[in-house]
Amino acid sequence: MTSGFAFVGFELLTRLGLRRDVDYTTVELGATPRRATALLGGQCDLTLLNAGSELRAEAAGAHRIASVTSLGPYVGAVLAGRGSHVAELGDLVGLLVETSARLVAGGLADVALVAARERLGLGEELAVRHVRKLVDPVEGLVADGVMPLDAVATVVELRNRHSPGPDRLTSRSVLAGGIIDVSLLGGVSK
Repeated sequence: MTSGFAFVGFELLTRLGLRRDVDYTTVELGATPRRATALLGGQCDLTLLNAGSELRAEAAGAHRIASVTSLGPYVGAVLAGRGSHVAELGDLVGLLVETSARLVAGGLADVALVAARERLGLGEELAVRHVRKLVDPVEGLVADGVMPLDAVATVVELRNRHSPGPDRLTSRSVLAGGIIDVSLLGGVSK
Protein backbone atom coordinates (compact mmCIF):
# COMPACT_ATOMS: atom_id res chain seq x y z
CA MET A 1 0.00 0.00 0.00
CA THR A 2 3.04 2.25 -0.06
CA SER A 3 4.18 1.76 -3.65
CA GLY A 4 3.98 4.28 -6.45
CA PHE A 5 1.32 2.12 -8.10
CA ALA A 6 -0.81 2.21 -4.95
CA PHE A 7 -0.49 5.99 -4.81
CA VAL A 8 -1.59 6.22 -8.45
CA GLY A 9 -4.62 4.06 -7.71
CA PHE A 10 -5.55 6.12 -4.65
CA GLU A 11 -5.24 9.36 -6.61
CA LEU A 12 -7.26 8.13 -9.59
CA LEU A 13 -10.04 6.95 -7.27
CA THR A 14 -9.93 10.25 -5.35
CA ARG A 15 -10.36 12.13 -8.62
CA LEU A 16 -13.38 9.92 -9.34
CA GLY A 17 -14.88 11.06 -6.02
CA LEU A 18 -14.14 7.90 -4.03
CA ARG A 19 -12.68 7.98 -0.53
CA ARG A 20 -10.24 5.35 0.70
CA ASP A 21 -11.54 3.22 3.60
CA VAL A 22 -14.96 4.88 3.18
CA ASP A 23 -16.07 4.09 -0.37
CA TYR A 24 -13.63 1.24 -0.99
CA THR A 25 -11.22 -1.05 0.80
CA THR A 26 -7.79 -2.06 -0.39
CA VAL A 27 -6.04 -5.42 -0.41
CA GLU A 28 -2.58 -6.34 -1.59
CA LEU A 29 -2.74 -8.68 -4.57
CA GLY A 30 0.87 -8.63 -5.75
CA ALA A 31 2.40 -7.82 -9.11
CA THR A 32 0.45 -6.79 -12.20
CA PRO A 33 -0.18 -10.30 -13.59
CA ARG A 34 -1.64 -11.38 -10.24
CA ARG A 35 -3.83 -8.27 -10.08
CA ALA A 36 -5.11 -8.94 -13.61
CA THR A 37 -5.93 -12.53 -12.68
CA ALA A 38 -7.73 -11.35 -9.53
CA LEU A 39 -9.77 -8.83 -11.51
CA LEU A 40 -10.72 -11.32 -14.20
CA GLY A 41 -11.49 -13.96 -11.56
CA GLY A 42 -13.78 -11.66 -9.60
CA GLN A 43 -11.55 -11.44 -6.50
CA CYS A 44 -11.49 -7.64 -6.81
CA ASP A 45 -13.60 -4.97 -8.45
CA LEU A 46 -10.84 -2.55 -9.48
CA THR A 47 -7.10 -2.68 -9.91
CA LEU A 48 -4.28 -0.84 -11.60
CA LEU A 49 -2.82 -2.65 -14.62
CA ASN A 50 -0.03 -2.07 -17.11
CA ALA A 51 2.54 -3.92 -19.24
CA GLY A 52 -0.06 -5.52 -21.50
CA SER A 53 -2.22 -6.85 -18.67
CA GLU A 54 -4.61 -3.93 -19.16
CA LEU A 55 -5.16 -5.05 -22.76
CA ARG A 56 -5.75 -8.65 -21.70
CA ALA A 57 -8.29 -7.47 -19.10
CA GLU A 58 -10.10 -5.23 -21.59
CA ALA A 59 -10.29 -8.09 -24.08
CA ALA A 60 -11.94 -10.19 -21.34
CA GLY A 61 -14.59 -7.51 -20.70
CA ALA A 62 -13.01 -5.18 -18.13
CA HIS A 63 -13.42 -1.44 -18.66
CA ARG A 64 -10.71 1.19 -18.27
CA ILE A 65 -12.07 3.93 -16.02
CA ALA A 66 -8.98 6.13 -15.63
CA SER A 67 -5.40 6.48 -16.82
CA VAL A 68 -2.20 7.48 -15.07
CA THR A 69 -1.57 9.94 -17.90
CA SER A 70 -4.17 12.22 -16.29
CA LEU A 71 -1.82 12.67 -13.31
CA GLY A 72 1.11 14.08 -15.23
CA PRO A 73 4.48 12.56 -16.12
CA TYR A 74 4.89 9.16 -14.49
CA VAL A 75 7.30 6.26 -14.92
CA GLY A 76 5.25 3.15 -14.24
CA ALA A 77 7.96 0.52 -14.16
CA VAL A 78 11.47 0.74 -12.83
CA LEU A 79 14.40 -1.60 -12.37
CA ALA A 80 15.14 -2.10 -8.69
CA GLY A 81 17.85 -4.13 -7.03
CA ARG A 82 19.94 -4.49 -3.92
CA GLY A 83 23.28 -5.91 -3.05
CA SER A 84 26.72 -6.08 -4.47
CA HIS A 85 26.03 -7.08 -8.06
CA VAL A 86 26.64 -3.62 -9.48
CA ALA A 87 28.59 -4.84 -12.53
CA GLU A 88 25.87 -7.33 -13.49
CA LEU A 89 23.18 -4.74 -12.87
CA GLY A 90 25.10 -2.28 -15.04
CA ASP A 91 25.24 -4.84 -17.85
CA LEU A 92 21.50 -5.48 -17.55
CA VAL A 93 20.70 -1.77 -17.51
CA GLY A 94 22.85 -1.25 -20.61
CA LEU A 95 21.04 -4.04 -22.44
CA LEU A 96 17.60 -2.75 -21.42
CA VAL A 97 18.43 0.81 -22.47
CA GLU A 98 19.87 -0.34 -25.80
CA THR A 99 16.81 -2.51 -26.49
CA SER A 100 14.40 0.29 -25.49
CA ALA A 101 16.20 2.82 -27.66
CA ARG A 102 16.13 0.47 -30.66
CA LEU A 103 12.44 -0.26 -30.19
CA VAL A 104 11.52 3.41 -29.81
CA ALA A 105 13.60 4.22 -32.92
CA GLY A 106 11.52 1.77 -34.94
CA GLY A 107 13.56 -1.40 -34.72
CA LEU A 108 12.73 -4.72 -33.08
CA ALA A 109 8.97 -4.35 -33.61
CA ASP A 110 8.76 -7.90 -34.97
CA VAL A 111 10.56 -9.27 -31.89
CA ALA A 112 8.33 -7.22 -29.57
CA LEU A 113 5.20 -8.50 -31.33
CA VAL A 114 6.28 -12.12 -30.90
CA ALA A 115 7.07 -11.49 -27.23
CA ALA A 116 3.69 -9.81 -26.65
CA ARG A 117 1.89 -12.76 -28.22
CA GLU A 118 3.92 -15.48 -26.52
CA ARG A 119 4.76 -14.01 -23.12
CA LEU A 120 1.63 -11.94 -22.53
CA GLY A 121 -0.79 -14.22 -24.36
CA LEU A 122 -2.09 -11.37 -26.51
CA GLY A 123 -3.74 -11.93 -29.88
CA GLU A 124 -2.39 -10.13 -32.92
CA GLU A 125 -4.48 -6.94 -32.58
CA LEU A 126 -3.69 -6.57 -28.86
CA ALA A 127 -0.01 -7.33 -29.45
CA VAL A 128 0.12 -4.53 -32.03
CA ARG A 129 -1.59 -2.15 -29.55
CA HIS A 130 0.90 -3.16 -26.85
CA VAL A 131 3.94 -2.51 -29.05
CA ARG A 132 2.43 0.80 -30.16
CA LYS A 133 2.11 1.76 -26.50
CA LEU A 134 5.72 0.76 -25.79
CA VAL A 135 6.96 3.36 -28.29
CA ASP A 136 4.43 6.05 -27.35
CA PRO A 137 6.27 9.21 -26.18
CA VAL A 138 3.88 9.70 -23.22
CA GLU A 139 3.04 6.15 -22.13
CA GLY A 140 5.96 4.20 -23.53
CA LEU A 141 9.52 3.32 -22.77
CA VAL A 142 12.07 5.89 -21.61
CA ALA A 143 14.49 5.32 -24.46
CA ASP A 144 17.57 6.70 -22.71
CA GLY A 145 16.71 5.03 -19.39
CA VAL A 146 17.02 8.28 -17.47
CA MET A 147 14.06 8.99 -15.21
CA PRO A 148 12.72 12.48 -15.94
CA LEU A 149 12.72 14.81 -12.92
CA ASP A 150 9.07 15.71 -13.52
CA ALA A 151 8.17 12.01 -13.24
CA VAL A 152 10.03 11.84 -9.92
CA ALA A 153 8.04 14.90 -8.83
CA THR A 154 4.74 13.19 -9.70
CA VAL A 155 5.58 10.13 -7.57
CA VAL A 156 6.82 12.29 -4.69
CA GLU A 157 3.67 14.41 -4.73
CA LEU A 158 1.44 11.33 -4.78
CA ARG A 159 3.39 9.88 -1.85
CA ASN A 160 3.07 13.12 0.11
CA ARG A 161 -0.68 13.11 -0.52
CA HIS A 162 -1.48 9.45 0.08
CA SER A 163 1.16 8.26 2.57
CA PRO A 164 2.53 11.35 4.26
CA GLY A 165 5.46 11.02 6.59
CA PRO A 166 6.56 13.42 9.30
CA ASP A 167 8.31 15.64 6.73
CA ARG A 168 7.08 16.70 3.33
CA LEU A 169 9.32 15.19 0.66
CA THR A 170 10.62 17.03 -2.37
CA SER A 171 12.12 15.59 -5.53
CA ARG A 172 15.48 17.00 -4.56
CA SER A 173 15.39 15.49 -1.06
CA VAL A 174 14.39 12.10 -2.46
CA LEU A 175 17.21 12.16 -5.02
CA ALA A 176 19.70 13.36 -2.40
CA GLY A 177 18.66 10.38 -0.26
CA GLY A 178 19.96 8.02 -2.94
CA ILE A 179 16.72 6.21 -3.77
CA ILE A 180 17.59 6.48 -7.45
CA ASP A 181 21.08 5.28 -8.32
CA VAL A 182 22.22 7.69 -10.96
CA SER A 183 25.65 6.09 -11.42
CA LEU A 184 24.61 3.55 -14.04
CA LEU A 185 23.03 6.00 -16.47
CA GLY A 186 24.49 9.35 -15.65
CA GLY A 187 21.62 10.97 -13.79
CA VAL A 188 18.07 12.11 -13.79
CA SER A 189 16.99 14.34 -16.64
CA LYS A 190 15.61 17.75 -15.91
